[in-house]
Amino acid sequence: MSMEIRNVKLSHIDKDINMIVPSGLVYISGKNGAGKTLLLDLIAGLEKLKKGEIVGNENVIYINQSTYFSDKLRVKNLLEFTYFLDGCKRNKEHFIQFAQNTLDKGQIEKLDSLLEKRWGVLSGGERKYIYALIVLSIPKEWYIMDEPFAYIDEEKKKILIDIIKLRLKEGKNIILTSHEYIEEMNALEPKTINIDQ
Repeated sequence: MSMEIRNVKLSHIDKDINMIVPSGLVYISGKNGAGKTLLLDLIAGLEKLKKGEIVGNENVIYINQSTYFSDKLRVKNLLEFTYFLDGCKRNKEHFIQFAQNTLDKGQIEKLDSLLEKRWGVLSGGERKYIYALIVLSIPKEWYIMDEPFAYIDEEKKKILIDIIKLRLKEGKNIILTSHEYIEEMNALEPKTINIDQ
């Protein structure tokens, strides 16, 4: 199932976007300031369309670059809140069960420990990692990920890539931006759309 972007105006950049986003794994590439994040915000519905339309984005979830939550919030409460906002009837046990598809016992124990911590004590990489895991645990047709690997160490990066592979095997679709060259992701032969042109 592809997504179609018709005459969508990227404000502040004075650019109209017309493209078909194919199913599977898709990289949105472009220079800094080209409008990649703004385009993802529009696809996800965080920004209102001023012109044009997007067809096929009815079942999406978005991991954006910023993860601002109260420093006092426990990660397990963020998990429950995210599930509540999405309307899915899931809990911590569902999340751990989902993670067991790709994580070994030691990694599950670390994840369980992360869930008990307050958001404010996590490093930037830990925040990106746990938030990406939470979002990837929610069943959707499209996962939109803006720089999902930034600040994440190699072990956690590999876990996220394994989960992305799992979602792709299930027939899900992933749109992402990344300034990093990741050999394992390129081996999946993503389709690339350059918005500079």
